[in-house]
Amino acid sequence: MKVRLVAIVEGHGETTAFPALVRKIFREQYPHVALDMPTPIRVSRSKFVADGSEQDRTLRLAAQKAGEDGFLLLLLDADDDCPVELSAQLRVELRSHRSDLAVSIVLAKREFESWFLPAAAALGICAAEEVPADCEAIAGAKEWIKARRGRYSPTVDQTSFAARLPLEAASRSPSFRKLLRELDRIVAQLSEPTP
Repeated sequence: MKVRLVAIVEGHGETTAFPALVRKIFREQYPHVALDMPTPIRVSRSKFVADGSEQDRTLRLAAQKAGEDGFLLLLLDADDDCPVELSAQLRVELRSHRSDLAVSIVLAKREFESWFLPAAAALGICAAEEVPADCEAIAGAKEWIKARRGRYSPTVDQTSFAARLPLEAASRSPSFRKLLRELDRIVAQLSEPTP
């Protein structure tokens, strides 16, 4: 089996880090599925959330990259928004632009780096006793990592962390588990008979 997955992301670092993470997930959880994941489409979160024409433009580009059999996945940081509410809002808006497209929506609670915090000890960011109990409650995950490592650059460090992220530890994050559920759903659709 083969899947083509086109992602829409917001950060420069996520254009390489998110594919590295998804490839790791596929290697570990779906070794029987060949993943074809081109470089994600990068959008400004604020513009994408507020601007219907930006949503329409981005969806058109993503649909072209995905082709007829591909899948689309939108990954944004929730920042201070409620991920459930923003996801529901985006789902309605995206369907109004392209009802023919099924888009998986994943909102990292706070930010992408929040997914690194449950695995911070394994990634060499901090000692095990420093790993926060509620990783998604930390509003500045980038700053938290930088304070413990002395440095952190999304474009330099994010891909390395994503490629080495222990999935079991990261699964302590509810928004990371949402990503895993969306990938499960996509893979399950591959084995469904075509009507």
